[in-house]
Amino acid sequence: MSVAPAFNFTVAVNINEVPPVFTIYDDKHHVTNKPIQVTQPNTTITYQLIDNTDELVFVDPLINHDPHHDLTYNIADDGQTITFTDSDADNETICMQLQVIQSTTPAKIYTSPDPQIRNRKES
Repeated sequence: MSVAPAFNFTVAVNINEVPPVFTIYDDKHHVTNKPIQVTQPNTTITYQLIDNTDELVFVDPLINHDPHHDLTYNIADDGQTITFTDSDADNETICMQLQVIQSTTPAKIYTSPDPQIRNRKES
């Protein structure tokens, strides 16, 4: 049995822009906004906040088009990292939006554009 793939991203969030700008970097520190293609069960997708001078922390993301709950997530205790696990059980395109708050003003939620996760069976 092969080891499930892991996708690792870092995220810089500029809340001084309207709307806020979420810049997502791949593991080579290149800006990316491409959908993630999942082809194996239990694939992990991790986002870690960087350049975080606004005391931002991850909160529950918005997840749509996932009727069978293939996508689960866990937020680290310090709120700096969110890790998704995708069961890849169904052939679907899941819409997921990251959300952050400032730990000093938790009433305001900042929501990212829609990084998509595409579940496709391995060919």
